[in-house]
Amino acid sequence: MATIKDVARLAKVSVATVSNYINKTKPVKPETSKKIQEAIDQLNYLPNASARNLKVKASNEVAVILPNLNDAYYIDIFKGIEKVFQSSNYFVNVAFSDEIADKEIMLINNFLKKNVNGIIIITCQPDNTDFFKQRFIQRNIPLVVIDRQIKYLETNFICFDNYNAVKKITEKLIQNNYRSIALVVGPEEYSCESECIEGYKSAYLEHNLKIDSDMILQTNLSKEDAFRLGISLIAEKNPDAVITSAESIAKGIIEAAYLRRVKVPEDMLIITLNQDYWNKQGRYPGIIRTARPAIDMGEQASLLLSKNINSPVLFEKQKIVMKDKILSGDFDLFNNKHSVYFHAAGKKSEISVLMMECNLAAAIKNLLPHFIEKTGVDVKISTMNQRFLLDKIIADFETNDNPFDVYMFDIPWLSYIAYNGYLADISSFINSPGFNKDMYLPGCLKYYSEFEGKYYGVPFIYAPQLLFYRKDLFNDKKLGEEFEKKYKTKLRPPRTWLEFNAVAEFFTKAYNPDSPVEYGTSVPAAYSELLAPELLIRLWAYGGEIFNKDNKVVINSEKNIKALKNFLYTLNFTNPGFLNYSIEKTVYDFYTGKTAMLISYAVYISEINNRFKSKIVGKIGYEQIPGRSPILGGWSLGISPHSRKKEEALKFINWACGKEICVYCTILEGQSPIVDLYRNDDLQKLYPWLTLLLDIYDSCNVRVGPYKPGGKVIPQNRIEYLMCKPVYETIQKKRTFEEALEVAQKELEELFESYGYPQ
Repeated sequence: MATIKDVARLAKVSVATVSNYINKTKPVKPETSKKIQEAIDQLNYLPNASARNLKVKASNEVAVILPNLNDAYYIDIFKGIEKVFQSSNYFVNVAFSDEIADKEIMLINNFLKKNVNGIIIITCQPDNTDFFKQRFIQRNIPLVVIDRQIKYLETNFICFDNYNAVKKITEKLIQNNYRSIALVVGPEEYSCESECIEGYKSAYLEHNLKIDSDMILQTNLSKEDAFRLGISLIAEKNPDAVITSAESIAKGIIEAAYLRRVKVPEDMLIITLNQDYWNKQGRYPGIIRTARPAIDMGEQASLLLSKNINSPVLFEKQKIVMKDKILSGDFDLFNNKHSVYFHAAGKKSEISVLMMECNLAAAIKNLLPHFIEKTGVDVKISTMNQRFLLDKIIADFETNDNPFDVYMFDIPWLSYIAYNGYLADISSFINSPGFNKDMYLPGCLKYYSEFEGKYYGVPFIYAPQLLFYRKDLFNDKKLGEEFEKKYKTKLRPPRTWLEFNAVAEFFTKAYNPDSPVEYGTSVPAAYSELLAPELLIRLWAYGGEIFNKDNKVVINSEKNIKALKNFLYTLNFTNPGFLNYSIEKTVYDFYTGKTAMLISYAVYISEINNRFKSKIVGKIGYEQIPGRSPILGGWSLGISPHSRKKEEALKFINWACGKEICVYCTILEGQSPIVDLYRNDDLQKLYPWLTLLLDIYDSCNVRVGPYKPGGKVIPQNRIEYLMCKPVYETIQKKRTFEEALEVAQKELEELFESYGYPQ
């Protein structure tokens, strides 16, 4: 832990000058003050509270750090804290960590610099023992920890007896013939959550029952993450009871049960640890909840802190364990459980749907009971890798086979599959009074659905590209100084592709051994459908194009050469295995802290703040991509012209692409083109880049080939394959870049001429 002498040594001033600056006992010159503050920031120095209080009157403030205000449990705890301190001489400062360790550290340091008298905290970093020991124990600063015990640290601690509460609930369920019991809790490193798990396991073991580890699930303690887990849990395990450790988790499970058409409590019980309310019938009818006095817990924490403040050195640390009130009468209402499984009532017919292999397809599958119960139409969903999907749509049409009623298609395919009749004309449906065109992004039907004045699909996914970057690295003062020294410019999210490569080089260990990450960026290049977007966004930024307004091929132009060489240079700063990289692999490398930047479609980044999958939670920045020419990524749903169940297929498309489930789909995986989605406050907290996705819509470019009325449509994938070919050949050293580009120019010209576009 840094001392005042360390600060003085680094700032090259006397200890007395540092003391005067910190304690404001004598004026210090501005230039000297700047040097001292820089030294304090670099060393993360905090003045010793006991020593400082001899010179400076202690503040009359206390601090409270809570995870968030989304859970009513935390609100009630704060009510209890404020109830005690509002009648005292202390002012309460409250802040929220959002379950981000780095943010919590910053909040604690800031409060301690303000010389608060003490802190009450529900921490998100209980394993960071040394930090709390240095900040509080060694400096005799009063600390009260709620719920989540800091490992191996002797401090004031107050909690509920979660072990016995969950054990008693589980035992009661087992005694009432429940066997398929799930437990959904927060992260196991939190003591309050691990105690829930131990209580659950003990009940099973004492009844000689086998524990199914798949029935014990951990969440981020948000209703959205609980909803994701609940959808999968109910679909795969169909539990007859779910115990949750928090109301926020219970909310997500309730929503999942609703969409899976599982009735609560008739088909499935939901029991949650919860605070005491007087209005028992007004909050989620059918949910069984314990009655824990959360306000009282806040009061007890405040009284404990007050006593510790009055005796900061000799106060003996205390542990207080409070009890839940378990209303056993509620359980008696559900004795002798008989599982009720969902069956679609009055099922009339079945349709088949072919979708791209992606998480959103899995999400739609899991939401199907909601659609089936509403319509009586059963749905069978199959999935296929993106690179084979277009060929399958074409093959089904040409063989007059009828395996699928609905197809998911990439919007660059629209003109080709509509021109050739591979999709049914659904103009009457789109133009009907019941279809609201205005709910989608303005004018997007032109790109997602329309060809020659007719409609062939309904917008399903909106997925433009964004630049995601490690905000913690870009804001690091030392890294910033090193970058500016080398490149004579400030380190920032790159705005041009030249700047992008400079930043990527700086963060690649092979070029900068001091880089905190392995690579500057990642590139998906396993096949041309993945590589083409990477090339196009650079071509457009440099003013290049594949063909001009006269439909003449111009791939071998100076602008394109500059753009493609820029991309080839980027490859020096990626994992050498990029030729095998999918989009998912690039995202994985970014999540796990291997890369500093990532350009990707927002639809793939939905779990970037999932602490169980991502190592960079709370460290993410996002901006428009360099050059500000993103691709309009997107998918639609259309109908096979051979389908004999077009009415049922349209019902499914209207549901899958409509307002009713668009928020659920976004939580699970994928953004809809429905405008209202981007104004949803809950979703903006979950995905703060949603507003940016709406803002960049007008700057997006569409991947389309040449076309003239009455002319033929060239498959976009064939154009992009030939565009990518010179890059692959250069990488694989089959040809020089110049030779490969000349060949690509010639092959593209031949392709265009074969479709009636003379060169």
